[in-house]
Amino acid sequence: MKRFIPTLIFILSFLVSYGQDDKVYSEVDQMPIYPGCDTSDQAEKTKCTNQNIIQFIGENLKYPQEAKDGKVEGMVLTKFVITKEGEVDNIQIVKDIGSNCGQAARDVLNLLSDMKGWTPGIKEGKQVAVQYTLPINFRL
Repeated sequence: MKRFIPTLIFILSFLVSYGQDDKVYSEVDQMPIYPGCDTSDQAEKTKCTNQNIIQFIGENLKYPQEAKDGKVEGMVLTKFVITKEGEVDNIQIVKDIGSNCGQAARDVLNLLSDMKGWTPGIKEGKQVAVQYTLPINFRL
């Protein structure tokens, strides 16, 4: 029993420190930067990132045939994380409108996740994971 308690404390301290490293932030000092948006001005980086995400989705989103046939329109709300390694991860559909629109949104974000070279977010001088919430609109 005496050997068990120090071992348990060691394991728990490792788990706590591991959990802190994997925290996902929604507010950071510097948001992640889209590949190719490495200008010197932070406001320009953010503007470039937002414009490029919108453009990428506009060029790659495929409107599902089922949604076209049913004249389904609306907004799919998504979440994803830009990891501290600069990768798109943990894609989630928060709100779906049906007719395969949620899957279409997931598919376009999976394409976005294939893109390498994101600059991670920064908080207190360290690279951190940042969660994005992104509405994807479906309009006929």
